[in-house]
Amino acid sequence: MNHQKLDLFERLKQVHSMAGASDKDLWLRLKQERDALYGTRDYEPARRLSLRKETKRKLVVVREDNDLNVKLFWDILEIGLQCVTVVFKHGDEALEVARSHAPDLIQSDIKGPCQSGLDFARSVRLDDRTKHTPLICVSAWGGKEEVVLAAGFDAYMPKPIKVPKYLSLIDYWLSRAEMRLHELARKRL
Repeated sequence: MNHQKLDLFERLKQVHSMAGASDKDLWLRLKQERDALYGTRDYEPARRLSLRKETKRKLVVVREDNDLNVKLFWDILEIGLQCVTVVFKHGDEALEVARSHAPDLIQSDIKGPCQSGLDFARSVRLDDRTKHTPLICVSAWGGKEEVVLAAGFDAYMPKPIKVPKYLSLIDYWLSRAEMRLHELARKRL
């Protein structure tokens, strides 16, 4: 897992012409770039979705109702993985955006207002527009991983997360989604 973290940070350093820089310096530079692109105060989903089209970055839809976790995921996904991230507290909002914007990955907590993450996962898997999208569960639920996977999630990570493991997990599933898109495009030719 540490090897994957190293590869990710080294790739980012190469892309940003920062070979030899520390991870901290890389993170600070990427944060400045993110803040310049998105602004520092507004987390409006519509603005972020329009930036996805402009930047061609991968889109991650997150269903999370804890404000501290929301900020953490925004920072990790947008700074560390260079993704566009939209967060919703309610599963129906997250699912609607996923249906209409074809995200590269969906992440959900198990607990949340109005709907469990298990029911949310089943809804994602039943919809033709989202059924093949990687679906990751990140939760402090404490239930059994088998139950999470049986509901339709591809992977489960307990909270509190360990940032290097989280980065590796999300990077892995984003890579798988990209490979799948290339596969589908090849089949159409």
